[in-house]
Amino acid sequence: MGRKRVLYVHLPEADGTLSGVLFPAHKQVSRRCWLRMLLAAVLCTVLVVLTWSLAGHPREEQVCLEPACVSVAARILASMDQSVDPCTDFYGFACGGWLQEHPLPEAHSRWDNFNVVWQKNQASLKHILERNAKVLSLHRNGRISDAKEKAIRYYHACMNESVIEDLGKAPLQRLIHKLGGWSFAGGGNCTVQEMLEVVMGLYKATPFFSVYVGSDPKHSNNNVVQVDQSGLGLPSRNYYLNKTSNDKVLSAYLTYMVNIAVLLGAPKREALHAMGAVIAFESLLAAIMVPESARRDDSLLYHHLDLPALQTLCPAVDWRRLLQNILHPVPLQRNESLVVYAVPYLNNISLLIASTDKGVLHTYILWQLVMKLTPMMDRRFRAAHEAFLEALLGAKKVSCTPRWQFCIDDTDAVLGFALGAMFVNATFKPNSKCLAEDIIVAIRKSFIENLASLSWLDEATKDKARKKAMSLYDMIGYPDFILDKTKLNEVYDELEVSSNRYFENALNFLNFSSRTMARQLRKPKDNKMWSMTPTTVNAYYSSTSNNIVFPAGILQPPFFSRGFPKSLNFGGIGMVMGHELTHAFDDKGRQYNAEGNLEPWWSNGSVRAFWRRTACVQKQYGTFAVNGEQLDGRQTLGENIADNNGLNSAFQAYEEWVKKNGEEQTLPGLEFTNRQLFFLSFAQIWCAVRTPESEHEGLLADVHSPPRFRVLGSIANSPDFARHFGCPLGSPMNPAEKCTVW
Repeated sequence: MGRKRVLYVHLPEADGTLSGVLFPAHKQVSRRCWLRMLLAAVLCTVLVVLTWSLAGHPREEQVCLEPACVSVAARILASMDQSVDPCTDFYGFACGGWLQEHPLPEAHSRWDNFNVVWQKNQASLKHILERNAKVLSLHRNGRISDAKEKAIRYYHACMNESVIEDLGKAPLQRLIHKLGGWSFAGGGNCTVQEMLEVVMGLYKATPFFSVYVGSDPKHSNNNVVQVDQSGLGLPSRNYYLNKTSNDKVLSAYLTYMVNIAVLLGAPKREALHAMGAVIAFESLLAAIMVPESARRDDSLLYHHLDLPALQTLCPAVDWRRLLQNILHPVPLQRNESLVVYAVPYLNNISLLIASTDKGVLHTYILWQLVMKLTPMMDRRFRAAHEAFLEALLGAKKVSCTPRWQFCIDDTDAVLGFALGAMFVNATFKPNSKCLAEDIIVAIRKSFIENLASLSWLDEATKDKARKKAMSLYDMIGYPDFILDKTKLNEVYDELEVSSNRYFENALNFLNFSSRTMARQLRKPKDNKMWSMTPTTVNAYYSSTSNNIVFPAGILQPPFFSRGFPKSLNFGGIGMVMGHELTHAFDDKGRQYNAEGNLEPWWSNGSVRAFWRRTACVQKQYGTFAVNGEQLDGRQTLGENIADNNGLNSAFQAYEEWVKKNGEEQTLPGLEFTNRQLFFLSFAQIWCAVRTPESEHEGLLADVHSPPRFRVLGSIANSPDFARHFGCPLGSPMNPAEKCTVW
């Protein structure tokens, strides 16, 4: 599964995504599942009727009988396994029924509520695109904006498999020929420098390192060139460094590389030798990269250099020429200001480039581009890619995924704001935005009020934390410009889209995205810029903009609904909001002030106290294991802090809501208080199934803990949970020692 290609925004800026999954594949939920849900709803209704007839039970006016309440009660009940003791294993209690009724669908390595909602969004987008295509064919009088028309054309070019199959290998083969051809197959006339200039400047590949334009962490109002380590074909350096436990994946990766090269006309024996050398080179890259768990302190990573200093640091590359090609058409200044995050790596990579055979470097650079474009090719290329994904993630029969789902995903990645405009107009209710805003206000208030009770934080630091929380800007649903036809058209004005040339469309987008990114150089940052499209089922926090974003795509059940009791909304989307807000104060986010600048605004004593408290969280999550493999408590620390306080802030906000508005009605057929329903709502958004391979990949590469431990860790640290579920002290869900930061 690939990452989304989002319009020129460098995704590391969005440093606190909720799920970490931006671009999943999907498969339809089985009819059997829906029939069982319907049966559960009927049974719940019967239970309600029986309950009213019994003396001493809640009166009718104390039970919510609205259709939304009956439906959500059925869903909650069907997802549970009440044979499990909630004080022993709350995840099993809340999600046991869901896990039983949701065997992992074919073609997927993981399946959770994010997938379920995205699948629903996909179906809506398919209907919207097809309906608008009919309107477009009947009317050419401006009823559909140019940007939306491009989205329709892009989607239909992707769906036109007959053209893609007829073209076969030709589009990619022509591109490779343009770049000099495979060095091991008689090509390779371009120099390493020339190859880098083309693949990084025109096609946004990232061999050796990534180069992008983004907000300067220490001067966040300015957009500057930034350089970081990059260049591996596998998701984590650990796959290369621990070859014994990852032999299956490395072997499948080599097979994938060879198969693609052969499809493009390379002799198999030569391809096998050359691609084996590329994996050996990537292993050397992995060895000099700094692991993600050691990259949590941005103040240590940050280095401000000018262009001559970068050239001295990494002399194997002509940086002026390279950057000028990447930033074209924006002119490069003589002493261009740069931010570099990988100083030791860049020094070492320069030595590695200088000592490596040029043929190996040529093949490696070309492979970095080819791998990026393989999913855009015909069935043979996609089959090779899918076989690799099966070994890497355990996803079987990926080819069974309907083509339209892949094309919806890719259209959203390329023209997501045009697609988002259609999605918002068709599905998003304006009052949903207002209700979501009310919940954010309540969560923020809860966090700020809680600051006063933190004895470990000195008053001066508390005041600055309070200021940062109050300054944090929230964006809900969608950016306003997408509903303005003129502004939306301007965004995609230079993107050329053909109705029958899918591969060329993909290349055009990469080139367009590169130019759009370059034009941000030396311009003031736009704090209202979105790094996610409106349809995305996720959320994020940006440290340099100090904002949190909640797309329309996630403002749906089971996370949120206008018809839900507030207990469920606070436990679902409220926890998500608290999670993203807390990223402003986790181990990375806390380094940035209210204006989004990287600076030491904490007192030394408060910093030491912070690390003592986070050490507890790191140790706690480091004891969790999946299939005998330990979690990395340091790698997941920021997300664990956000999960824990997101839950606590949301619960306190709900308590305040009840104080002001009174107790809510209960749900029919469920013998749970509204506080208990809050915790059930939280836990059930994380119900998930995964393949062992996907779980292994997550432990190596993901900054999030596995879903089960996102629930169990947060619940075990919550005194409110233990109180409302009556868990005895010392039970697994109510340990004597609890970890709290905020």
